[in-house]
Amino acid sequence: MIKKLSAWFYLIQKQKKLHVISILILTAIFYIPVFNNLLTNWDDDHYILLNPFIERLSLVNIKEMFTSLYAGNYHPLTLFSLALNYKMGGIEPWPYQLTNLILHLFNTLFVYIFVTSILKSGSQNTKTTESSFLPLFVAFIFGIHTIQVESVAWVSERKNVLYSFFFLLSLINYIKYLKTDSYKNFSLALLLFIFSLLSKGMAIPLTICLVCIDYFAGRNILSRKVILEKVPFIALSLIFGIVAIFAQQSEKALYTGTNFNYLDRISFACYGFFQYLVKLCYPFHLSAFYPYPVKHDILPYSFYVCILFVALLFIIIWRYFRNNKIVVFGALFFLANIIMVIQLLPVGDAIIADRYAYLPAIGFFLIVGYGAAMLMQGNTLVKYTVISFIALYSLILGYKTYHRVEIWKDSLTLWNDAIKNYPENNDRGYLNRANSLQERGDYENAFLDYQRLLKIRPKNVAGYLGMGHLKYSTKDLPGALDYFNKALLLQKTYQGFISRTVVKADMHDYEGALADADSACQLNPASADAFLNKGFIYFQTGNYSLALENYTKALQLDSLNSKAYKGRALTKKAMNNPEGALYDLNNYLSLTQTYDGYGERAIIKMALADYSGAKYDLYSALQLNRNCAEIYMNLGIIELNSGNNPDAIKNFDMAAKIDTTNYQVYINRAVANLNLANYSEAIVDLNLSVKIQASADAFYYRGFAFHQLGEKQTGCSDLKQSMLMGNTAAKDEWEKNCK
Repeated sequence: MIKKLSAWFYLIQKQKKLHVISILILTAIFYIPVFNNLLTNWDDDHYILLNPFIERLSLVNIKEMFTSLYAGNYHPLTLFSLALNYKMGGIEPWPYQLTNLILHLFNTLFVYIFVTSILKSGSQNTKTTESSFLPLFVAFIFGIHTIQVESVAWVSERKNVLYSFFFLLSLINYIKYLKTDSYKNFSLALLLFIFSLLSKGMAIPLTICLVCIDYFAGRNILSRKVILEKVPFIALSLIFGIVAIFAQQSEKALYTGTNFNYLDRISFACYGFFQYLVKLCYPFHLSAFYPYPVKHDILPYSFYVCILFVALLFIIIWRYFRNNKIVVFGALFFLANIIMVIQLLPVGDAIIADRYAYLPAIGFFLIVGYGAAMLMQGNTLVKYTVISFIALYSLILGYKTYHRVEIWKDSLTLWNDAIKNYPENNDRGYLNRANSLQERGDYENAFLDYQRLLKIRPKNVAGYLGMGHLKYSTKDLPGALDYFNKALLLQKTYQGFISRTVVKADMHDYEGALADADSACQLNPASADAFLNKGFIYFQTGNYSLALENYTKALQLDSLNSKAYKGRALTKKAMNNPEGALYDLNNYLSLTQTYDGYGERAIIKMALADYSGAKYDLYSALQLNRNCAEIYMNLGIIELNSGNNPDAIKNFDMAAKIDTTNYQVYINRAVANLNLANYSEAIVDLNLSVKIQASADAFYYRGFAFHQLGEKQTGCSDLKQSMLMGNTAAKDEWEKNCK
């Protein structure tokens, strides 16, 4: 494959090296802002942040990629490519963005090679356009057109640029097969088709594109040889087509709006067809999401007009261009690749999508480029007028593309744009913007967007879940519970039960929380989070053996689940198993570094008398949080146990400054002062401790301090109080000095 790519590029270098390189450089420049962008909440959370397939590149995991559906798709090669990026930079956006851009640049190069190859394969009457203009024009407009931004700037659309990469290579090899009659090229075309299918189901129409190539090359498409050649391609298309439908149904991605009839569906298809052509001519009002129209008794009249437009367009092509192979090929190529996504078979909840035009655009640009080439064969004035128009058009496209890339900067920018362009019926826009606002802590505006969503879709489960999470974030537990209840009344979902589990646990309804966690496990037995929640509930209720069992189950399902390691560590600590707790905390901290994680490990190390290791962890915790009283208190305890009373007091001073309500801090500082014979200072601290919470230790140490100052009666009174509270040391001291 590498040799073939090198050979093709070598040929280009000999012919139009500077032109092609210039196209690639300009395309890259227009996409430079992509590296300023963040991940968005438009599937990037599912594909990058929460994707278990990409977290490790093991043979077991790769096998899982090829034997599983994910996010309503079967696209193992896409998942594999994302896993490679994850290996490069984790959840940082740049590896994914860079790979998408590189694939787009390769696709731009392949478009040039494909158009060049297809023109050379044509019969004699098509070779009049075999100049370099048409391939360069199609490749350039393909590379810089604004409608392509979604496929490149959107990290989750890796599948689009990846399947197109293999799709175009397959077509190029098939054309080469027609020239050489070499079954090596035929086999390579078939293999690349498989790779394309493994990247995205949208590759299915390649078989139709091969027939279009046969037509353009002047082959008899009904001959036995031509038909037999297509059999393996047709078989693969059917197999992957069935898999694609099953995958979409598994995620309920097939849109089944019950108020739309067959005429409406035809209207949507024609509307989509028309919109793609219009936006390819001039990319205006582009959006991450195009909502379906609001239907009252009928659709808006513009949708029915589109049926007439499409019919008229086909009549014109048939009447005036049916003998023009370039026009017919371009039209068929466009139609073949767009037919699956113009909502005759409804997929998703958007009526059109920019990404669906990525590959079909080649056919459209081929027709437009052919028309420009024909005009340029006229007089000089017409030629330079066309060239000037193309130059101006390219500048406009480049400008719009550059700024369209910036729209994908973050979730809020993206959905503000989508709602601005299509405010009516934009349930997806309001939902995702609300989620973004909630993540930013703008609960007031998030609440308003959730309300707008639920006004459009009163039975939108995601809207009620979002409202529930918002209420939970604002500490309104009854409000959160109410919205999660409403969501679960509409649909019993895993996410609904998981969310309600957390709320019920926080409200100390552990029985109800456990029932919801069990329901979540039944709906998704492969999810670690449900078992994680069960582990937490059992821990809170003191059932440590079952807590341990469920945390272990969570780790069996997800060996990189840091929360499960921490939960199991705390459980083992409660079960007096410090060695086991230390093992789990080591794993936890290898996955995520948190101040409380270091603090917990320090406590375990202190229990194991590893004071130097404990101090190291506590100082590591301070690097992450210098405002935690417990960290300073534990540092003070270590210094106290080491006999370093002055440093112990310094740490206890910091702890008391941060948290004035921790009675134990004052007891510990008093003990350090007692060791230094600072009895009066110790009594001040012990008075503060008793004021916050009367404890046996505070009375004991204060009694001891009073005795040292010669105030026997007061000291004996405190010792007696401590003795009555169960302090055996106080009893011994009282019997010795106060009887």
